[in-house]
Amino acid sequence: MNETTSARAERSSGPPAPTQGTRLGWVDGIKGIALIWIFLNHAVERVLGCAHFCNPVPGWPPLAERLRQLVPLEGYGGWGIALNLVRYIGWTGDQGVQLFLIASGFGLTWGLLERGTGPILSRMPFLMKRGMRLYPMWWGVHGVVLLFWILGGTTLGRSFFLSLLGIRFTRSTYYSFSPSWWFVGLLIQLYALYPTLWNLQARWGSGRLLFRSLVVCLAARAVGIYVLKDTLDLWLRGAVFITRLPEFVLGMLLASVLHRAPELTDRRLRSLGGILASLAVYAVGTALGFSWLGMIASPFLLGAGALGLLYPLFSGGGSLGGKVVRWVGLHSYSLYLVHHPILNLLLPESPARVTAVVVVRLVAGAVLTLGAALGLEAGVGGVERIVVGWFQRGGLGGVAWRVAAILGPFFLLIMGLDRLSRRLDPMEIEGWGERPSFEPDDRFGWKLRPSQVTHLRWQGYDYRVTANALGFPGPDYPQARTPGTIRLLTTGDAFTSAEGVDTDQAWPRRLERTLSDQRSPQKVEVLNFAISGYGPDHYLRVIRAFAPLYHPDLIIVELYVNDFEDVLTTDEAFRDSIRFGGPDPDGLRANVRLENLRAWCQSRILNPFLSRISGQPDPNSIFVRGVSYLERGQKDWWTRGRDQLADRMAQIKAVADAVGARLLVVMAPAAVQVCSGEGLDLFPSSVDLSDRDRFDLDLPQRLAQRIMDGLSIPFLDLRTVLKPSTPGIFQRRNMHWTVLGNQLVADHLAAIVSEESARLLPSRGR
Repeated sequence: MNETTSARAERSSGPPAPTQGTRLGWVDGIKGIALIWIFLNHAVERVLGCAHFCNPVPGWPPLAERLRQLVPLEGYGGWGIALNLVRYIGWTGDQGVQLFLIASGFGLTWGLLERGTGPILSRMPFLMKRGMRLYPMWWGVHGVVLLFWILGGTTLGRSFFLSLLGIRFTRSTYYSFSPSWWFVGLLIQLYALYPTLWNLQARWGSGRLLFRSLVVCLAARAVGIYVLKDTLDLWLRGAVFITRLPEFVLGMLLASVLHRAPELTDRRLRSLGGILASLAVYAVGTALGFSWLGMIASPFLLGAGALGLLYPLFSGGGSLGGKVVRWVGLHSYSLYLVHHPILNLLLPESPARVTAVVVVRLVAGAVLTLGAALGLEAGVGGVERIVVGWFQRGGLGGVAWRVAAILGPFFLLIMGLDRLSRRLDPMEIEGWGERPSFEPDDRFGWKLRPSQVTHLRWQGYDYRVTANALGFPGPDYPQARTPGTIRLLTTGDAFTSAEGVDTDQAWPRRLERTLSDQRSPQKVEVLNFAISGYGPDHYLRVIRAFAPLYHPDLIIVELYVNDFEDVLTTDEAFRDSIRFGGPDPDGLRANVRLENLRAWCQSRILNPFLSRISGQPDPNSIFVRGVSYLERGQKDWWTRGRDQLADRMAQIKAVADAVGARLLVVMAPAAVQVCSGEGLDLFPSSVDLSDRDRFDLDLPQRLAQRIMDGLSIPFLDLRTVLKPSTPGIFQRRNMHWTVLGNQLVADHLAAIVSEESARLLPSRGR
């Protein structure tokens, strides 16, 4: 995976054939095979999952299961042979890393031997030269990461700047941005160590250097396997160079031997005996990859064996296939940097079945990888030429002020765009969009700021929240009520508070007005104790706190399909999500970090684009439209959450009985349960809700109905209210009801209360 310029420069001269082909051809061929192998590895792991063999982790399955994974996939007919072949080849693709390491050690050593470098290698000139060949494209892909950050596709922090330097051995940086980039961090470590290795090779000889590196490496791998837990994968893969040093030194040894005796070494490597020996080494390495103890030596043996098997294919001749592979090898560095993000974008993760569409996407991924790699090389090369010109004209100072002159106005421009986006289309940033209207509360977790009207604009919402003196939506009511007054108490989450519409348009306020008109001159009061984000724990707390004080005739508890999960969430987790005490979402810090612009780009541009390209739904649409809460499977909220919800409802019923109030539970549906998506943004049209193996569209309501039936609590499924209605009941760009949705719910509840007033509203003469 050495750079194109390095590979050409370090093999530009030397003795004639037969070693000319050896030096100029086989290294690029090996690197090309390694890159293709790794590409297939990442594609297969994405689609078919990771192999157990050669991938030990804490909780590694038993040996029998590791072996059972090798059973061929069935049900694909004739092309199942090809699919299984690609599967096995891809699973062994990690060995491309060993080949890259060997080729890197070989290329560096061969170039120095060709130039006649003495036994002492000057460190700084070497590192400067290697850095100038390695870092420009490395920084180029980080420039793409920075652009992706502006578009809202990732977050930046310390890991970005460490990665920019090539430091990727920490847990937070190792797989950041692109998982395969961990190898560049290892390569940088080996390059930094190389002058020492060169000097030791001159002192000890190549054989002793390899033997001693093997002793140190195998001991380090053994200690890691039996001592490390959470970081075992990082340690064995090569977060620290010591565990992968022998492959690199093997390349150094091979360069020394080939340079000293080219014809003899080439003949031995190409001989039948050499090939059979390599095959035996590879077979032993493969077998060892199935056991903990074997993983101490398996990677080195696999690398050495694979090299011996591939060398004869590229050490002579020039077939079209060989030329293509060598071309891949010449461009392997740029191809390596871009391929993994592209595969993760285009390929579905663990689909139920590998279809022709997946194959087409894989081919498209290969084509796009080639184009992106060439584009990266051209772009970085162009920038390099410009910077060199600046340096020649003005030195480092000239480069610095020109860079500042470009980046300064650019950053001011995008800060201005961030401010403009806030004015035109404010997003939910720095915590919940409702945070300006909230304050923490010891009893309830949080509530509205008492006696305050807050104007909220975010994610398509533009509404005013009016809080009473208690910190809940709506007007103030005296504890002692006028005789003959009918009093209702409601609680719930954002569907009842009600998020997205002015407080006086929420269904409790509309219910109060409708009932008052119907029962005039009798007075009706509807006290609303719902707050956005509340769950069953909060419903219980407010009913315990206020039902004994206000003595309602009827308590209405509104549930949403996510309450099975909310009941398992702590107040601390909720408050962390709200971000109390966090930065002002409209402040300078948020502006400098481009928070609104990035959120806008992610929501309006990036996510829809990625969804269209990948064929996967926008993650935000899954949340906003409630898809996750209709999925089957062993989810904690369908078991422990169900039991917790039943417990909270039993306690709520006990409080209602104690104060002589009737209890009614209503359940708000997810948008996908009652809408086709007409007139809505963020509707996951790519999700097949008719897939009964994955989805159960009645599951939340069915579980809630069973709970309420068991407790003898009247239950109303609001799908019966909203389903036959006209479009426009849900917010276009968010998850809650419009004014129309609130009106429909209020009208239906008013009809129920009126029809069953004798049961729901007993005359108590208070």
